[in-house]
Amino acid sequence: MASKYKILKIVVKIMEVMAWIVGGLGVLSFFIILIGGGQPGSPRSMSLVALLVGTLYFAILYTFSGIVKLLLEIAENTRKPQ
Repeated sequence: MASKYKILKIVVKIMEVMAWIVGGLGVLSFFIILIGGGQPGSPRSMSLVALLVGTLYFAILYTFSGIVKLLLEIAENTRKPQ
């Protein structure tokens, strides 16, 4: 891959790691809220919201990294001699 796209390869890896961290934190907060019980201002049903938000952010970050990876592959393939 061209050297001018090295930073994008690093961004892809960072976004993938961030996606897994956010997804893990979403699942962790789901269990913490579910097991810890709800406060009057925060019922146990909020655990589902935490799981949904964690899953949504995971999907967004992982999809973004996949799109950047796809664009890098397209750029690499368009520069290949036929």
